[in-house]
Amino acid sequence: MAITSYPWKDDPIEFVMRVKFPFERAYRASSINVRLPERAQHDRDYLKRASDYRQQLGAMPREELLAMAQALALEEAHKAQAKRDAEESQRFFNDPRAAMDAHYWSRMSAWTIDEATALSFGKDPRYVSWDKLKSLVQVSLFAKAYREQQELFNRARLAGQLWESTLPGIFLAWAERMKVEMPADLVVAVKDLGIQIADWKSLHDRLQTRVQELEAALAKQPAAPAPSPPTAVPSKAKGFSSLERNSLLTLVIGMATAWYGYDASKTRNSTAKEISDELQRVGLSLSDDTIRKFLQEARDLLPPPETERKR
Repeated sequence: MAITSYPWKDDPIEFVMRVKFPFERAYRASSINVRLPERAQHDRDYLKRASDYRQQLGAMPREELLAMAQALALEEAHKAQAKRDAEESQRFFNDPRAAMDAHYWSRMSAWTIDEATALSFGKDPRYVSWDKLKSLVQVSLFAKAYREQQELFNRARLAGQLWESTLPGIFLAWAERMKVEMPADLVVAVKDLGIQIADWKSLHDRLQTRVQELEAALAKQPAAPAPSPPTAVPSKAKGFSSLERNSLLTLVIGMATAWYGYDASKTRNSTAKEISDELQRVGLSLSDDTIRKFLQEARDLLPPPETERKR
């Protein structure tokens, strides 16, 4: 174990005396004669032993004294570390009840910054939080590590890479990109739900590629005959072009599949309600039925299942 300061080297005799006779100074400073006779005699005996030991140390060769002081310093450091480890093992965050339930937290629609910090250490956010840890940051290595991890996540939030509430798939993708280790069982649990672990940039690039493919396919189709001039129609009734509509539907189905685990093969999905709830959370409104209609319309844009592509 490394020693960061070296009082044993600067004044080895004084260092050894403080370890072997820690009450010597206090006894010398006190008025022994005013104490009870038995106690006064005990203090005099203690000071006599300390004085004799100090003389023995003074008679030792310098190199031998330094070696003795260094060995004593290492022994004291090990004792102090063992005491800190024992105290740490008894703190609330090492209680078995503080362990994370990966299955439970993988099904959450979003994680707050504080929840994600606790999860990154394999802890249950209902049991371990910054509010409960901040008073221990000066004495607990775990509390200090928690503070540093949360600071990293908060900086990402300020930079727009994360949010106060972030979807699990997006958070795990960010953590992977930033080399922030997350519990393996939590990652597996999220993937088992069919949630794609991908960040905004990856999803944007994939969707953009899909839109470009659609544009290229449409460009190869023969041009349709020009329609006869229509009667005056208000601009709001013109609607989207086929290309624009396909692009929007591609975004809808891509995001629903990647972020909400939408499975087009299932007749019943909770995706429409989840998206509706998220929209309401940011002050927007769209009914479940409307969202479900767009999802059904966009299903044809998905690539066929792997089993069908092999036929």
